[in-house]
Amino acid sequence: PSFQQWFNYQAIQFPGSNWVTPILSTVIYFYGGLVFLKGAYQELRSKIGMMTLVALAIFQSKDLVKHLAYSLFARHNLVLSTKNLRA
Repeated sequence: PSFQQWFNYQAIQFPGSNWVTPILSTVIYFYGGLVFLKGAYQELRSKIGMMTLVALAIFQSKDLVKHLAYSLFARHNLVLSTKNLRA
């Protein structure tokens, strides 16, 4: 269930409204994670430490690719599944 289903709420729809989530999440990702990403870059050039681990964790948990793929393909009614990704 989503937020809208829990609270019987319908978000406003406007042209480009499907881009709000991926753009906002990207801004928040870089605003909150830039210090870790910069630290990881410096650590990768020397000795790997906690900044690298945290940067990998936030990078992995960031669903930027999923949000962008959903935003791009949802309007075309395409279904993405792991079986289509196998070679």
